[in-house]
Amino acid sequence: MKKLLAVVTAVLMFTFLGSGTAFGGTNGPLVTTDGSTARWFADGDYFHICDTDSDGDSVYVSFHYSGSGGELRLNWTGGAGTCVNRTYNIAEGVRVYYKSCQDDAFTDTCSGYVSGVA
Repeated sequence: MKKLLAVVTAVLMFTFLGSGTAFGGTNGPLVTTDGSTARWFADGDYFHICDTDSDGDSVYVSFHYSGSGGELRLNWTGGAGTCVNRTYNIAEGVRVYYKSCQDDAFTDTCSGYVSGVA
């Protein structure tokens, strides 16, 4: 009976506590410009990008992290009032720096950089 109780206890602990490491990422804050918004979500490794202006310009999130090899860009061309989730797998525990941008004709309008942790 003691052995059965020990096995049941072990199974329940495994079921409720899990066997992997705990999720340790941190979502980034929402950043905005005149025409775009972006936010990093650690659980799922994705950026939420929105076009907020009826001006015909597309929007994008510009980002980098240790090991990225430089600045990366994820575009959104869905039009005013639309949003998209763009997944980008980044190793757990790595800090991600990003900004929200509107793709203007000459000089793009971008927010300042903020960060989250994958």
